[in-house]
Amino acid sequence: MISDVVMPGMQGPDLLKQARGYLGSAPVMFISGYAESEFSDLLEGETNVSFLPKPIDIKTLAERVKQELQKAA
Repeated sequence: MISDVVMPGMQGPDLLKQARGYLGSAPVMFISGYAESEFSDLLEGETNVSFLPKPIDIKTLAERVKQELQKAA
C-alpha cells in the first residue's frame, strides 16, 4: 500500500489500521511533506512500513517501490 500521511477525511496511519487485515504483511509506504518523526508514534507496533519524503519524482517512487517489494520477498 502507498499512502500519503495527511489526507482529507482520514489520515494514512488510520487507513493502515483499517486495511491491515486485508494487507497481511504486505509492505506499506507512506509519503509526506512532514517529517517522519511527526507521525511515527501513530505507527507503533506496525511492521513493513517505510517512509518517503516529499517532494519526489516518479522515478524515485518507482525505485523505492521496487526496493520495498524485493525486501518483502
